[in-house]
Amino acid sequence: MATTAPGRQRILAVARTLVLTKGFPATTLDEICEKADVTKGGFYYHFASKDQLALELVEHHFDQLSSALMEGAYRELDDPKDRLLGFLDRTAEVMQGPVLKDGCILGVLTLDMAETQEETRIALSQRFSDLEAFLEKDFQAALRESGVKDPTSTATGLARQFLMVLEGSIVLSKAHKNPEVLLEGLRFFKLSLEAVLNTNSSK
Repeated sequence: MATTAPGRQRILAVARTLVLTKGFPATTLDEICEKADVTKGGFYYHFASKDQLALELVEHHFDQLSSALMEGAYRELDDPKDRLLGFLDRTAEVMQGPVLKDGCILGVLTLDMAETQEETRIALSQRFSDLEAFLEKDFQAALRESGVKDPTSTATGLARQFLMVLEGSIVLSKAHKNPEVLLEGLRFFKLSLEAVLNTNSSK
């Protein structure tokens, strides 16, 4: 039975589920159209090609992920260290929610397409860089507050390490079929970060 959602949103939602389940190459347009209850003409009305759909999935997921991460009371905290640790707690919630619990489109499309579709690789690279830039601000403020000598370069490294932990935790969780693994890496990252912040604060 057809849903009341606009065709474009149905296509994106169906494509996201299929890509997370079986990967982008194995997901066919026929399958997307059937499950989204649209014709091929309806698909091409919204997307010029399957590759354009991949680009739209990148943008759609990035918007959902960045919005979800920025929600929460932690954004109102004055202390930069408390705000950063609150962000990590918020991330744990997001990892267990609808945006990430079934996987990360950015990670899947990177593995599936980075070597074959340059336009998609560039879009993925840009969005990962955007996430890093967003994170660096809070990392830098917390590190500066704690007295770290070079907060800028340390913040850059920590922001990238955070994304590695995030994507790696998703992969390992799927490999082990164990949702608890989702939070394991994040928990240790938070403990390590707290140690850095507290060590420098006590000097």
